[in-house]
Amino acid sequence: EGATSTSGALSVRTANAGTKGTSGLLVFSSGTSSSGHTGSVSIGSGAATGGTGGAVSVTVGSGNTGAGGAVTVSAGRSTADTVAGGAVSITAGHGSSTTAGQGGALEVVSGKGTAVTGGHLQVSTGEGATSTSGALSVRTANAGRNRSTTDASR
Repeated sequence: EGATSTSGALSVRTANAGTKGTSGLLVFSSGTSSSGHTGSVSIGSGAATGGTGGAVSVTVGSGNTGAGGAVTVSAGRSTADTVAGGAVSITAGHGSSTTAGQGGALEVVSGKGTAVTGGHLQVSTGEGATSTSGALSVRTANAGRNRSTTDASR
């Protein structure tokens, strides 16, 4: 704990691979449960008073003779008849009205193709095997006083 100074850093990594090897695997996981709930895994940064909150960054390596690494975020599946699968939620930060702060931006961009086609961007709803598929909504929020709503069709 840094009472009047910076707190310490924590770094968890595997060693670099040799010239023909693969670097090690890191797994952060809670255990399984045969009757009950499993534990949660949380990764985050602390809040700041009088400064900027810390960032959380998830990156994967580039490939020079193969594909770059992939990032996959998946919610859990439910095998119960009347229970939904887990949700995935991505929310940008809220701005403070006391500092005229703008809300954080959320951007989804597919990859650039330097010699061929750029990456595909697909937004799909889930299939309903015995019912309707999920809904897809794209909208802008209502404008505040003295402002106009941005055109969602651009």
